[in-house]
Amino acid sequence: MAVIFEDPVNAILKCLEAGVTIGKIQISSALHIVDPAEPATRACLTEFSEPRYCHQTGTLSGDGERRWVMDLKEALDDPSFPVDAPWRTHFHVPIGLSKTIMDGIQTTQSEILAVLDLLKKQLDFRPHIEVETYTWQVLPEPLRPHDDQALIAAIAQELDWLTRQMDQRRLLSERA
Repeated sequence: MAVIFEDPVNAILKCLEAGVTIGKIQISSALHIVDPAEPATRACLTEFSEPRYCHQTGTLSGDGERRWVMDLKEALDDPSFPVDAPWRTHFHVPIGLSKTIMDGIQTTQSEILAVLDLLKKQLDFRPHIEVETYTWQVLPEPLRPHDDQALIAAIAQELDWLTRQMDQRRLLSERA
């Protein structure tokens, strides 16, 4: 939802209010590019433009107009694709990465935290939680695990981050 600039908390609440059962939430973090016109940021973005997966990229203008392309490379190569508003790109980055991961590139981690805050308030809503990061082998070189042990450690760090976030909200403990 974050990739399409939809507020996941509002979307979940609307589903619950309509009686829609949500059995599972996939926890994932995407790229958020504040200033896609910035040359240094664009240079960093090219490191995320790889051919194995489609990295849908969108922007939301100040007047609420959405514009999309099927892949980050298209956005980078198309001079008519808007650069006057932030972009979001479907690229599963580790959920524990802090807000800024490279020059001008942030994550949508705040959306994850907002959903966890919602779960804290909605005592009767306990969906299955699944971490969905599968792009480890195509992450840019500085972020990529380089052997099996590093990959195992990175996945463990991701799960540990989520466990700590859930525990801080008492989502993993008995409620009084």
